[in-house]
Amino acid sequence: MRIALLLTLALVFVLGTVAGATQVVIRDTLAKGVSTSVQDGYMRSGSEVNLHNYNPAEGTEVRLFGDTNAAPRRMLQWFDLSSIPTNATITSATYSVWIDDVGTIATTALQLRRITAGPWGEGPGAWNTPLQAGNPSWTWRIYNTAAWQAGGAGGVNDTDQTPAGVINFNWLTGSGYIKHDVGVTSWVQAWVNGSVDNFGFVFKALDTGTGSGYYKVPQSEQLDVLVRPMLTVDYVIPEPSSLLAFATGLIGLAGMAIRRKR
Repeated sequence: MRIALLLTLALVFVLGTVAGATQVVIRDTLAKGVSTSVQDGYMRSGSEVNLHNYNPAEGTEVRLFGDTNAAPRRMLQWFDLSSIPTNATITSATYSVWIDDVGTIATTALQLRRITAGPWGEGPGAWNTPLQAGNPSWTWRIYNTAAWQAGGAGGVNDTDQTPAGVINFNWLTGSGYIKHDVGVTSWVQAWVNGSVDNFGFVFKALDTGTGSGYYKVPQSEQLDVLVRPMLTVDYVIPEPSSLLAFATGLIGLAGMAIRRKR
């Protein structure tokens, strides 16, 4: 009876070290300027006068033009991970984004690259109004305060040169928004435990040709909440090592009792 009790207690403690999985979904459900759970930025080549981040007339979508276009455009995004304990083990993290296309060009791809240069600012202001302190742009991480090493966060010191994932996208003009998922588990783990700073990422199109075709990507303030980008994180909290040692001791005692009984 005692042996069975010891083994049961040990099993309970061991299971306790891996139990308690938690899922967090980070997605802005409020209007611009109300919630800080998600921040967006927009970098538009050749435009350093006006803000091009938030446009109610377009449903707060941004247009991504590829690097081969005369005026490439890229999106910045950041998710607040402060609700996740710093000692969490991230078992899965997925970035979900909805993408539509406009125009007709060849199949191409989009990349997510982790920003390493430093923080950037979503900043104040309305669509097509002059850039203000705190706004991002093609040249500036934070307008008139901190610049990118190269335009559009294109420098080797601006982003990690290894993308988290590539979305291969076939142009299906008029198909509407299509959901795409990118695994970012290692990024989120590093951000949560503090081994690297969470400056978010840049979302860029590699090649949309030289024509007028582009990607249409909703931002966190998009009028349709169901196509706003989101980050889904699954994690567990390891139990203190003292509990593992206690469980190991219980198993050892049970083993000794079994040997003595024999």
